[in-house]
Amino acid sequence: MRTNKEIVELVKKYRTEKNMSQTDLAKFLHIDRANIARWESGARDIPFDRLPQIADALNIDYWHLIGAQAPSLEGRIPIKKFGSVKAGPNGLAFQEFLGYEYFDNVSNSEDFFVLTVDGDSMSGDGINNGDEALIRATNEIEFNGQIAVVIINGDEGTLKHVHFNDGVLMLVPSNPSYSPQIFAGSELENVRIAGVLKEIKRKY
Repeated sequence: MRTNKEIVELVKKYRTEKNMSQTDLAKFLHIDRANIARWESGARDIPFDRLPQIADALNIDYWHLIGAQAPSLEGRIPIKKFGSVKAGPNGLAFQEFLGYEYFDNVSNSEDFFVLTVDGDSMSGDGINNGDEALIRATNEIEFNGQIAVVIINGDEGTLKHVHFNDGVLMLVPSNPSYSPQIFAGSELENVRIAGVLKEIKRKY
């Protein structure tokens, strides 16, 4: 595996080859340019959790960047993982690319994305903080009560059971410590389904 110094040298090499300035890279990573300058000068190490985002920005293989052998994942499909998802002007706006998670029985990786669960509102379903949620991108639920990623008022998506009856939308957590949210009439315009839950992966 490469040292931080070796990784920095690769980042500078590929960034220069692509005519990408430090400012360009910083914008892609949603950080200040000064951070890039500190990394490249050796004043500060690149945080390891930033490396998947940097590889994506430079359009290079993550495993090549860190100098490690990719794990054997025969028959498994890589799905992009993001820190969060919001409503954007032209569809979904994914925030903070975090690399890949690998799943079986996924026919088209472009139809899916992965989010890390934040909070315990769905703990009644065995969905805990830090779990990885495999989501099929769609703006409709497949059945009443399905768990879906829901965006409310443009904020970050949240997992909830979705019930829709007689023009009333109800978002129901499975942790009794939290209350359902109810939307009707013009309030429905503030709610958007980003995808439905297909699988939960837990890391120990």
